[in-house]
Amino acid sequence: MTKSDSLCFSRSMYKKLVDDEITLSDYNDYCAKRNGYNDRNEFRRERNHKLGRQQSMEENKLCASHLGVHIAENKYAGEILQKVYKYVIHMPNNNIGYDYKCSNDNISWDKIDVKSACLHEFNCVSKYYELYTYDIWEFPIKRNVIADAFLLISFDNRTNINMKYCWFFKSNTYLNGGIVKDKKILKIYNTIKGLMKYKRYEL
Repeated sequence: MTKSDSLCFSRSMYKKLVDDEITLSDYNDYCAKRNGYNDRNEFRRERNHKLGRQQSMEENKLCASHLGVHIAENKYAGEILQKVYKYVIHMPNNNIGYDYKCSNDNISWDKIDVKSACLHEFNCVSKYYELYTYDIWEFPIKRNVIADAFLLISFDNRTNINMKYCWFFKSNTYLNGGIVKDKKILKIYNTIKGLMKYKRYEL
């Protein structure tokens, strides 16, 4: 497509916007793609980062994606999954339902959802109204029925981000009175009893 053709097409897209044939979001996505971005959101993130308004997830430790994507998924998960599978393929960011596609025979593939959590205090009250405090990891399974398995990676805190344990569960594993994939949150207590309960799933 020549520069002239491209300009005409751009004008036709703008006319569609004016005539309400496409939405403003569609037009902004089109403009972002013309400039080499996947969509308008990617363009805005990069622009804000360049202007100093927003840190990237790689730099901002308080961003949820820093721990979940940059650290757990990108830095650790691939290497850990190679302990279980021969073939490990990392899916694009924001892939729905799973983060890795893995196989041992290159024929049948498992969809793996990577979850991460930092240790924090959890308070509970006994039937005698006594207050107990435990250190716990809470992994957001979110009733994911797409994934075939879950890789859970635990860290000490968001400051040091030292990996402590990792566990691997098939989605149909029965735990704590229910199937893993049906759970909203999976809790693992940082106690001798709590860790021994999941010892068989540890990698």
